[in-house]
Amino acid sequence: MKNEIGMMILSGCNPLLGVSKKAIEVLGNPKGFCLFVNVEKKLLAITPDGGNSSAVRLSQTSETQDYYWVRGITVHRISDAFGICGENKLIHFPAKHIPTENAITCCYENSNMYDLESENIDVEVRRFMGNNFHMKDKAKRTTPNALDIKCCKSTPRKTIKKVSQ
Repeated sequence: MKNEIGMMILSGCNPLLGVSKKAIEVLGNPKGFCLFVNVEKKLLAITPDGGNSSAVRLSQTSETQDYYWVRGITVHRISDAFGICGENKLIHFPAKHIPTENAITCCYENSNMYDLESENIDVEVRRFMGNNFHMKDKAKRTTPNALDIKCCKSTPRKTIKKVSQ
């Protein structure tokens, strides 16, 4: 899940859609992207921002180590349309780049779903969640080993110091 072209949905009352930084890099490092959804085929696609009204600016996302995270009504609609319900589910969409259209596409049918409330959470998923999200108080978790998400960890911003001459 790290450093790959992919997307994720983190379910819950305020779901998140994650787009990997690798995917943005493959698209040519645009300042934003357009999100397209085919509900019937359960497909997601992103393209570089072309001034479209459906564009997401990277400056409006939450940024973690490997992903840009989007919230909002569109993410709720995608979750509803794809039948993703319940709290604390992580759905990982392996994606591919289509060079002729400069688009990243993925399909719900090829996705992997992880229950973050399960005691048997995959080690890779546990590591990913620990690196990208703050965890809630362990005493309040629904199961002892569950991963309850509080919020995204922000990527440290590099500060540039002016050198006076």
